[in-house]
Amino acid sequence: MEDIKNIEDLNSELTYDLGTNYGHLGECLLKKTILFELKIPYLIIEKSIAKTKSVSFFSCKFYDTVKLERNEENITFEDCIFYSKVDAFNTVFKGKVRFRNCEFKGETSFSNTRFNGLADFWNCTFSKPTTFYKTDFNETVVFSGATFKENLLFTYSLFGNKAIFGRTNFDKGVDISQAILSGDLQLFDLKFNFNNYDTEYIGLDNSKFQNLIIKEHKIPLINKVATFQILRNQFSKQGNHIDEVLMQREEKKAFSLLTKRRRKDKSWSESVVGDRFILWLNRWSNNYKNDFRRGIIFTLITAILFLFLTIVSTSSFWNGICLECPIDWSKAGVIVKLFVNFLNPVHKIDYLDKLGPIWGLSYIFDFIGRIAVGYGVYQTIQAFRKFR
Repeated sequence: MEDIKNIEDLNSELTYDLGTNYGHLGECLLKKTILFELKIPYLIIEKSIAKTKSVSFFSCKFYDTVKLERNEENITFEDCIFYSKVDAFNTVFKGKVRFRNCEFKGETSFSNTRFNGLADFWNCTFSKPTTFYKTDFNETVVFSGATFKENLLFTYSLFGNKAIFGRTNFDKGVDISQAILSGDLQLFDLKFNFNNYDTEYIGLDNSKFQNLIIKEHKIPLINKVATFQILRNQFSKQGNHIDEVLMQREEKKAFSLLTKRRRKDKSWSESVVGDRFILWLNRWSNNYKNDFRRGIIFTLITAILFLFLTIVSTSSFWNGICLECPIDWSKAGVIVKLFVNFLNPVHKIDYLDKLGPIWGLSYIFDFIGRIAVGYGVYQTIQAFRKFR
């Protein structure tokens, strides 16, 4: 393997295509930082004439487009910076392709690309929106330690073997809802910035849907819901219940926003009132199984509310009202006893017989209160069990 230490050595290894000034680079090892913007305006890496086994680049800076064409060798870029476009459109890689600790400051195109060997993007940083469109990862693909500063989409891409996402950083959104998951997703300690996960509601507009996920690198709201569903199920398979609950929370939050948008969409004919009510209860009763404190507060508030409605629906309450009389603090103990009794969903109702229910309303409020308090207790328990 040639050891290229300067630009003169590089030129001696290049074969130029006369008329286009394209540089065809064979098997080389670049150990020094070499600036290509003056010597090679457009670098093509393709199948070399010699029978090489690998092409490696170390600590290189590419200021113009790097085009990766059909290649049978192993290709490695390590500690490299790509200031312009990396173009692998319609390329078939038979060997292993490694981008290790590289920075993609420009656009990347891996559309219709086929990786028949390992595809490694370990610890890489993608500064621009990235869409892997119809990309086939037929073997293991690694995104561990990678950082995506803009949206990441896998649109109609194939994960044929293992896809490894370990400590991957998503500064904005990620969409795997349209990926073909024939292999295994290996997930570990994913980093999200949920507040920056922007989406667009597209309703029933299929043309807009396709345009967003293929050309504009934007994520439809329904895809966000499906993405967190996939991540939730995968964490469940791995036995990671902590992250499973986290993904479930984000899934429900996204679905709640989706139902809100659908309610305002005149072209959406199905009713979403029931779904929105259920999601509202889940949010305020335990924040989708994430906060037991909400369960306790929900239970106490519903108990106070329905106990009040139960009591004011009795004749004893109205007969005992005296605005000019001093406060009788001796009744405070009776109220506390009623409240504690009401916190028991299976409490007896014979106490109402002595209070004189008006039109039977007290029995109705007592019954509804039982359901609400029981639901609050159940949701509190569910939140406590998120670390099961």
